[in-house]
Amino acid sequence: MKSQQYNPKTPVVVANVCPKAHELLKPVLDQWFGDGHREIVVDEASEARELISSVTRGSGKWKKSVRCVSAVFDQSVSMGVPDCLPPDHQLVTFVGDPFTLAVDEYQRQLQNPNFWHRGQRVGFSQHFPNLDAFLDRYPDWLYGRLPQNLTLANLKQKLRREFLFVGVLDSLQESVDQLAQIIDQPIVELTTPWNAAETVVGSEAQRQKFYAQYPRPKAIYDFAKSQAGGAGEFDSEVGTAEFHRPHGGNVTTGTLDLQAS
Repeated sequence: MKSQQYNPKTPVVVANVCPKAHELLKPVLDQWFGDGHREIVVDEASEARELISSVTRGSGKWKKSVRCVSAVFDQSVSMGVPDCLPPDHQLVTFVGDPFTLAVDEYQRQLQNPNFWHRGQRVGFSQHFPNLDAFLDRYPDWLYGRLPQNLTLANLKQKLRREFLFVGVLDSLQESVDQLAQIIDQPIVELTTPWNAAETVVGSEAQRQKFYAQYPRPKAIYDFAKSQAGGAGEFDSEVGTAEFHRPHGGNVTTGTLDLQAS
């Protein structure tokens, strides 16, 4: 779904919600923007000033060679888009089913031999011995990976006002094609399709419990999906009343005590 008018003179910032999406989209952005695409790695060793210096020049201005920046930003650990980049940019993101993303994150971290817990490297499975343990202690990392706070009450307005384009991972190729049209770039076929849902474990009961426990990421996903299917403006008739569920309010952006190494 498109909200703003694209300006080719202003860098595009692709804020990915997970490493898998970041990997799939990198070849597309490389083809579209060439050397003007800068991929940023955000992890616990990163510092905002180092990231800023890699894409900006004096006075916080973009380097002239930068046309696109992509990363899995994380504002919950002060590594979000506002922390790292100049304010003049055009935001793009691709959202997905939050249960799928959470389970995919759990499965990915099971392969991680070290995990940061309160300043120490520990085994991930020590703290999350099973999927239920991870889902029950699900932190706000998904909110932190979006460029700014989104609440149940403001998500429609913020998505309309602050994003150039919001795609849906479930139909990633279609979303990439729509973005290509918006930024006047050729259609690029993904080398690998988005198939996270096909490998996700978990029961329907776990899924529904997760949705009830964490309604905001589900509301963001539902809204984006309801607007998918075209490159036109947001549907102005879609209101926020359908998103008034329990546990709404402001997004938590405090430092997490669990961070991937």
